[in-house]
Amino acid sequence: MAAAIAPGQTRRHLRRPSIGPADPPYAQTPGVHVNAARHAVSRGRRSTGLGASRGTDGGPRPAPRPAASPVDGLLRDIKAFVEDHLADADLSPASIAAAHHISVRYLHHLFQRDRRSVGAYVRRRRLERCRADLVAPALVRRGVGQVGRRWGFRDPAVFSRAFKSAYGVTPVLLPVLTGERHAPLVRRAAGLAVRAAAARWSRA
Repeated sequence: MAAAIAPGQTRRHLRRPSIGPADPPYAQTPGVHVNAARHAVSRGRRSTGLGASRGTDGGPRPAPRPAASPVDGLLRDIKAFVEDHLADADLSPASIAAAHHISVRYLHHLFQRDRRSVGAYVRRRRLERCRADLVAPALVRRGVGQVGRRWGFRDPAVFSRAFKSAYGVTPVLLPVLTGERHAPLVRRAAGLAVRAAAARWSRA
């Protein structure tokens, strides 16, 4: 017996093909195309891992890396800003926070992810720059105080204490112990000593 046709319906609605043993609710809605419904089911399977595509070696493709969060991006920008302003002696948590339109409290919260304070991070990066300068042969004529001031240390005593605490040696002794910064001067002095000794032997 033919099914009764409700008012507003046509026989086209009664011939809706089935897309599975249990059609989802959206497939029962008049006007929803079957292909669209099947596409939605396919998307659901992909989201649960069913029917996942495989790599060229036949194995499953590795899951994509999660995108960096906005917090990670903000922290990366802040560290880049610090790196560009290490020479500024006035660099502080307040100036860093103001440059990025955040509160000082939130700035400290961001750096807790690295288990260090903002001030400790700035000091460590400054000390690393100072250490690199102290052992650089090209900067052999630059004094220890100049190196400290170049990277934001106004007080030489504060710089010396922080440097020794970080590296176990004062900034004055580091170049001597490494032998890198003063190597040109040492070679020059050795050459002069050899020539002086040769001159004495020639006069004897």
